[in-house]
Amino acid sequence: MPNGLHLVAPWAKVDTFPTRNQKSIRDLADGNFPCVPVKLNGGAGACVDATVLYTIDDRHAEQLWRGWGSFSKLNEDLINRSTDDAFGTVYGGYSAEQAATGSNREKITVSVTALLRDKLAAAGVELGSVTLGDIHLPPDVQDRINRVLEQESKTKVAEGQKAEAAAQAEAARARQVGLTPEALINACIDAAREIKPAYFDCGLAAAAGNRPSIILAPR
Repeated sequence: MPNGLHLVAPWAKVDTFPTRNQKSIRDLADGNFPCVPVKLNGGAGACVDATVLYTIDDRHAEQLWRGWGSFSKLNEDLINRSTDDAFGTVYGGYSAEQAATGSNREKITVSVTALLRDKLAAAGVELGSVTLGDIHLPPDVQDRINRVLEQESKTKVAEGQKAEAAAQAEAARARQVGLTPEALINACIDAAREIKPAYFDCGLAAAAGNRPSIILAPR
């Protein structure tokens, strides 16, 4: 019905289709409609928490009412089933390890959003956004991923320690080279040229193999 006051016969049944933003929350932890079930590449099953924001196009409200009969049925059958199909298609291209990796979340969100938008637009529903939550994997699969992540973490720590040890060894070698008589004499000469004293003696005759001390006068 258009905006305004309307008289309705007392025996008539009125179904409302709100055109404000609506949410379909699929979150296992919150006890809402079950999370979105998916089949991952490799055969493992999983369930994804997600929130779908959508709006009914008022130009298609009558068409949607004729097709689904009630708003609740539309939400359960059209929105949620379309969400299941879109998620299943996209997640089917990812292994359990890939799906659980946070770096793939944005890519998965973009793919799911594009696919679901097309599905809903054909029915007269405008998709607002798709927000991914946690992915729930079977315990054995999650344990395997945890072991892999733990091993990768240990490997990174070991590589870091190895690199640090190599750097410390190189620094020690550089310090040892820097303490040779020749290096000390050169440093002394450089300092003298910088400060230009009346005269100076590096005092390294003994360290340099009984060579005489170096005495320079400024130019």
